[in-house]
Amino acid sequence: MGYEQEPKKPSEEEKESYPFLQETIKAEPWSLKKMFKKAGKIAAGGLVFGLTACVGFTVVYPWMSDRFKSNPKEVTIPKDEEKLEDTQDPAKEEGTSAVTLEHYKEMHKVLCQCASAAGKGIVTLQTMNWDETSEGGQVSGAVMADNGNELLLISDNSIATTEEPVLVSFSDGEFYPVSLKKQDGNLGIAVYGVEKSILKDSTMNNTSVLKLGNSNAVEKGDPVIAIGCCMGNSDGAGYGVISSIKGTKTEADGEYGLLTTDIAGSEGQTGFLVNLEGEIIGITLKDMNGTGNLISAYAISGLKSEIEFLSNGKSVPYIGIIPAEVPEETRETTTIPDGIYVKRVEEDSPAMRAGIQSGDILSEVDGRALTYIGIYHNILMEKEKGDTVDILVKRSGNGGYEDLSFKVEIGSKE
Repeated sequence: MGYEQEPKKPSEEEKESYPFLQETIKAEPWSLKKMFKKAGKIAAGGLVFGLTACVGFTVVYPWMSDRFKSNPKEVTIPKDEEKLEDTQDPAKEEGTSAVTLEHYKEMHKVLCQCASAAGKGIVTLQTMNWDETSEGGQVSGAVMADNGNELLLISDNSIATTEEPVLVSFSDGEFYPVSLKKQDGNLGIAVYGVEKSILKDSTMNNTSVLKLGNSNAVEKGDPVIAIGCCMGNSDGAGYGVISSIKGTKTEADGEYGLLTTDIAGSEGQTGFLVNLEGEIIGITLKDMNGTGNLISAYAISGLKSEIEFLSNGKSVPYIGIIPAEVPEETRETTTIPDGIYVKRVEEDSPAMRAGIQSGDILSEVDGRALTYIGIYHNILMEKEKGDTVDILVKRSGNGGYEDLSFKVEIGSKE
């Protein structure tokens, strides 16, 4: 018998005959007690399910992970490239040669020969009083000119200030009296003369006149020899290179270049820097090197005008202005005019007597405009002691800078 026919709906008569067909089943009303009881059953069931799941995961996961895990990726760490050995002999390469210990010895030998040759022009000046209470001491000097009658010696001027007689010892060990030609208390240098007529033949034959070289051509890294008392002994010699050429030292009326080396020197010592041609390129004075400092020296090219004055028995021109150049950035952001800034005026100097003050701006000297210290210094070196120069300055006032003119008589500082 099939069941494709739809079930027959009860008629109205049947509904009346069977009234229970019209009843609606209603849910039993909820009570608070039943609600808590029902929630308790759900929570207990959840707790049991959670514990079962945890136990199952703990027991089953390691087995499943070990059985079904994927293979790990291979870790590759890049290897460092090995340095390839150079199988070619550098000495066989065209234009090159391998540096060996013998080369170093030969180079050192050449340096020693250069120092020895230059040493024939280095002398030691000292006072005749060797007593410990003597204020003189000794300084290194260099034979730098021959005027026909005298050998001229340049040195630190520290012993020139004493009243004691000064002796000079040459490379052959002989001592002779010397006379002071002239000194410059501003820079601290002096020139002495020793009469050629009193020198022995052995002294003359073992003495060289050292040329004053061109320190403007010196470059950083150039080889250099320090000779004299730089290391504390009168016959000392040190070898190194020029480590800096940009240093400067400001003195009255000028700014002087410095040559700095990598050679260690002694405090308060004197000496010279020479190049491999045996030329003097720098002079070290007592006040230039402190304890443990590397040797520095005045670049000789910047001192040639002063040395020329002293060698001829003339005073170095002196006004007494400590100058400073105004940086371009400062000029752009202030009203400071062009010129040389007067940082300080030395006491009892020609500049102070004329009325020039600290803070003034040197604008012109004898009608020539000043833009940097070198111009001012060069103009001064063209004059002599006793000459008069016209100096135009600009001085700051309530209404700005005003022009003032001064006549300054050039003096000297000895």
